[in-house]
Amino acid sequence: MHTWTSFETPLTPLRRLRVLVTGFRDFDADQDGVVDTNPTKRLAQVVANRIGSVTAATSEGEAVVATVEGHVLDVTWSRAGAEDVAPPGAADVLEELVKARRPDLVVTTGATARRSGAFSVSSMATDFDVGRIAYGEPQGRSQYTVGKGAPEFELATALPIEAIHRAWQAQNVAFVPEATAGNYICNDIFYRLLWMRSRTTHGRAVLRGGFVHMAIDVTEDAAILAIRALIGACLSTLSRVEIEGTR
Repeated sequence: MHTWTSFETPLTPLRRLRVLVTGFRDFDADQDGVVDTNPTKRLAQVVANRIGSVTAATSEGEAVVATVEGHVLDVTWSRAGAEDVAPPGAADVLEELVKARRPDLVVTTGATARRSGAFSVSSMATDFDVGRIAYGEPQGRSQYTVGKGAPEFELATALPIEAIHRAWQAQNVAFVPEATAGNYICNDIFYRLLWMRSRTTHGRAVLRGGFVHMAIDVTEDAAILAIRALIGACLSTLSRVEIEGTR
C-alpha cells in the first residue's frame, strides 16, 4: 500500500484586521436653542464595547477576525488648502487617524433627516462642497476642492454595496440606495477617504472604505446591528492576497 505525502505548506493564519468607525458629534443648537442629537456620535462611542470584534469567512473560506474601534469627529469643514491658518477639520482628523491607526476597513457615518429608520451606503463622493451652514466657516462654503486638487470629480465607494445589502436584508435592516452623501461635511470626509485610497501610501492600505448614512431617528441597537452586518459583509469579500499584501 502506497502512502501519499503532501508537501504543501499549511496556510498561515490570516492576520487580525483593524476597523475604524467614525461618527459626528451632536449638531449645533438651532435659533431656539434646541440641539439635535446625532446617532452616529453614540455609535462611534460604543462600537468598540458593543461589537469589539467581528469574525467572518473571506471570499476563499478562510476565517478572518477584525477588531473594531470608533472615533467621534467634529462637524467642521476640512482646511482645503488653508493648512497654515485653519484648524484641522473632520476630514483632516480622519486622515491623521488613518495614518496613525492603520485601519484595514474604514466606515464613516453620518445622519440624515431625509428618511426614517433606514440606512444607506453612499455610492459616490464628489469633489465639490457647498454649505449655507457655517460649520467652522463664517460664510459657509461653496466649490471648495476636497481632495487637494485631485483630478477626479467623482470617486466610487470602496465598500461592497451588493454584499452589504444582502447582509442587511438577512438581518432585516431597513435600507435604501443612495447615489451620493450630499455636499456637506459627510461628502467632505467621504471624498477625502477615497482620495487617500487613490493617492497616498497610508490610504492605499485601507482595503475597504466608504460612507454610510443613517436616519436621525435610528436606535443604538439598530445602528450596532447594521454596522456589525456591514463589517461582516466587507470581510467576506476579501481575499488572502489582499489581506496579506497590504502590511
